[in-house]
Amino acid sequence: MMGIFPKSHADDFPEYYLLPVTERIEQEYGIRLCIGVGLHTDQLSQLKNSYKTSQYAFDLHFFEPNRVITFQNIHKDFTISPDEYYDYVEKAFRSILSRDTKALDRIIDVVDLIGSIHYGNWRAVSMRTMDYTGVLVSRLFRYHLLDGDFFSMQNHLQDKVFRVTTLNELKDCIRQHFAELLPQVYKTERPAGKTVIEKVKMYMEENYMENLTIKELSDIACVSVNYFSHMFKRETGKNYKAYLTEIRMQKAQDLLMETDFMVYEISEMVGYNNTRTFVDAFKQTYAMSPMEFRKKRIAGKSGTNAQESFI
Repeated sequence: MMGIFPKSHADDFPEYYLLPVTERIEQEYGIRLCIGVGLHTDQLSQLKNSYKTSQYAFDLHFFEPNRVITFQNIHKDFTISPDEYYDYVEKAFRSILSRDTKALDRIIDVVDLIGSIHYGNWRAVSMRTMDYTGVLVSRLFRYHLLDGDFFSMQNHLQDKVFRVTTLNELKDCIRQHFAELLPQVYKTERPAGKTVIEKVKMYMEENYMENLTIKELSDIACVSVNYFSHMFKRETGKNYKAYLTEIRMQKAQDLLMETDFMVYEISEMVGYNNTRTFVDAFKQTYAMSPMEFRKKRIAGKSGTNAQESFI
């Protein structure tokens, strides 16, 4: 509604004129009313702007507990990068996989972040929250940690999410939803981290000549990329690239000692498309080039054979 008030009450007219009226309505109908106050104006041409700013201030009741929100008192400035958002989502998912006692809190942290990103637009918050929960739940289904109908589950949650009227109610809704899901996730039998990594290591031993990616290996382990990286280093003491290089260098050693293949051929056989990259990796590992290694081993063998003949 639009109201005309004396300039002497420009700063406190809600207390003098609006709150008494809303209190009478609340008492009569048993409801709670909130007030959004737009920019003041004494120009007829600015009424549309006053209306829009009051609507924006009113919508902020989704985010703020204040009964009266005045547009000119709003001072919010959020600069959250997409990488920061996805990092929070990944932390939430990783906390579920690791059965962290704070998993529910990590899940709600993302909803808080969404509220900051879309501050002032409750519809965007609701939609982004549904997208976020869909990502979490679909990954749990993909890793065989949940049973049931994914779409039915999300539709049920959506009915609840679109009925909430505040950010706190939304967080309570999401917390309750995952409080019901997590026990099912946690009771699912999953291989221990050590067993999973052994499976991955065996795969790497058999396919070291291929262009193995961390995404491919994390899919084999049925965990997220970030969690796989953490788990692999915890179980082996090194990252997957260092472990893969170790396998390739050992295979290259064997080929250099036992065959007459050229260095560029061995490079391709152990998974390097670029010979220079292979040579650099070999030097970093053994402090000598592949050819130097081969000559040294041949010389060592010749010396041993000569000694055996002399004896």
